[in-house]
Amino acid sequence: MLVCLSGHGYLDLGAYQQLLAGELADSAPDPAGLREAVRGLVRIDDGPHAAGGTGGRA
Repeated sequence: MLVCLSGHGYLDLGAYQQLLAGELADSAPDPAGLREAVRGLVRIDDGPHAAGGTGGRA
């Protein structure tokens, strides 16, 4: 089950109910669809947890 960690605190209770009822199918993502979904994302390498990063501290 995929959980969204957006911070708003809402759960998709309908999907959770389907999971408990055994109504959700477990399937692997389509590789081409996955590539399409992440194609426009920008890589962020210099965040506070990046290797060697200072987290905004000099």
